[in-house]
Amino acid sequence: MVTFRTTLALLCLTITLIIPTINTGPPARAEFIPCRIVNLTLTPPALVEAGQPFQVTSKLTISCDPSVMPVVRVDLLEASTSKILSTISQPYYSYTSSFIISITNQATAPQSVGGWDLEVSAYVINEINGQSVAQTSQLFQVNIEPYTATTTSSQTLQVITQTSPITASTITYQTLPATASQQANTGAVTSTTPITFTPQTAGTNPEDFVLPALILLAGVVVFLFFMFAGRRRAEQPFGLVRHCWQCGNVLNQNDNYCTKCGTSQNK
Repeated sequence: MVTFRTTLALLCLTITLIIPTINTGPPARAEFIPCRIVNLTLTPPALVEAGQPFQVTSKLTISCDPSVMPVVRVDLLEASTSKILSTISQPYYSYTSSFIISITNQATAPQSVGGWDLEVSAYVINEINGQSVAQTSQLFQVNIEPYTATTTSSQTLQVITQTSPITASTITYQTLPATASQQANTGAVTSTTPITFTPQTAGTNPEDFVLPALILLAGVVVFLFFMFAGRRRAEQPFGLVRHCWQCGNVLNQNDNYCTKCGTSQNK
């Protein structure tokens, strides 16, 4: 007769033999991750003046499967309200599985001064189906300081106009402090600096000789004209012009014989 102990032993042996034969399905596979954001480095400004624009550069190291056409998107947000201050999207078609990309966001600081908590959220989107395949974020803080307006220096120039040689003149200029507090404490600074001008001696300019030279040249031309005209009139004989009756040669008034053919003119 089978005892209780024998039955219990047979039951345990049967269970031990049956459990390994139970089909638990295929082994689990590793999850496919199309992209990873390996590293995110931010370059924020240390100080920002109230109401002034500033930039934050994000440098991302990304690794993606070749089947993904990545589009990198970077959002700059206000951490307390999650308000997006700036968003930039940039496609990147790389021939390698890993690549580095830098994206710069620009925003405007608020009017309130003090610490300002911001956040950068980076995404990798598959351009094929528009799905986000990787995401990361990073918090940081910038200090907002009061805005300081840039001031310029005003200058007053004293101009002296005269025909006599200038020996000296004076330029008076007024320099304003850089900030409003410095203006209230120090006031205006007035400086007077003498400047010496070298006078130009009359007659040293080449243009001063042009008119006298032209007048002198005209006088020489007129003198030569009258001189040659008078000489020509002096060479001409007085009275009627005489000709040799034999050969027609021109004779002087007192010539009795032709100077060319020798014929006597007394006939």
